[in-house]
Amino acid sequence: MQVESSCFVIASANAHMAGSHPTGAFVSRPVTDRVAAERLARLICSDNGLTEPELIRLSMTATFRSGSTVLRVGHFDGDLDGAVQLAELLRAKGISAPRPLGVHQLDESSGLAAVLYEFIEGNALPVDWRAVGVLAQRLHTEVSADMIPRGVPLVQPTSLPWWQFDEMLNDIEERELVEQSDVTMLRDVVQAAGEWRAIFDDAPLVVTHGDLHPGNILMTPDGPVLVDWDLLAHAPTSWDHVPLAAWSGGPWLGAGHEYEQFVEGYGSVSADVERDIWQLATLRNVAATLMRIRAGESSAAAAVEAQRRLEYWKQVEFYSLWRAV
Repeated sequence: MQVESSCFVIASANAHMAGSHPTGAFVSRPVTDRVAAERLARLICSDNGLTEPELIRLSMTATFRSGSTVLRVGHFDGDLDGAVQLAELLRAKGISAPRPLGVHQLDESSGLAAVLYEFIEGNALPVDWRAVGVLAQRLHTEVSADMIPRGVPLVQPTSLPWWQFDEMLNDIEERELVEQSDVTMLRDVVQAAGEWRAIFDDAPLVVTHGDLHPGNILMTPDGPVLVDWDLLAHAPTSWDHVPLAAWSGGPWLGAGHEYEQFVEGYGSVSADVERDIWQLATLRNVAATLMRIRAGESSAAAAVEAQRRLEYWKQVEFYSLWRAV
């Protein structure tokens, strides 16, 4: 069944933002009420003659599938109509992104809204990272900030809460979530990485995806499709290299060649930019560690993962590879 955009209510969950670009993430807080998310998904499907929705992913948003339709239900901080226009812009520029089908306006009782996309059938083939690099380079050169629909957030990376290292470390220290020696160790790592904010002051800014890692790539017979544009950012080109650079080495599951292939597709980067990439990749891994430590206060699984990540920074000889949770 092919669902057309006209089947859905095209409306903004935050219409007052429609005249500007917010600078935070498009989704700034996770879905915590799964029951409410499922209720809204069922309502949308019922109203539009779709089959019963199936939850396929629960993270910052609750993602459901109903036949050939995907419903992303969440707390959106940008203009939903603009999100549809953004997807159409990307596709028009030859940047593979899910085809939008429409939106469902804000549900006042739950504070949830939904964006609907065409379901993409991925396959088990390895990701073509060269092709992903080509898409990233195309995004950086062919899409400018003034093309982004009004009301769609353009993140300022320096303001992301999980990149506020002093505040996060102070909070962890005050609540004694880990040993004092671990806090000191992580402070030393951050200090050794240098003044990273200067990268954003000195480098030219482009439109970036903001979160290019394996979880946000769907490999299809026609090539890779980039999903989850919630951290669309106005940032240096290095910002789109950082997630994969971090994942391809060190404590994650990457084998190292993935990032090399990405650069082959993207095109060579200068020595200065390469230095920036690895500096930011180190700090991204610190941020990932700090978030697991804080999450571990209320989740046993997160607490176990936090200790796994601390092993790496302690330079334990046989540390465990990190897991995305």
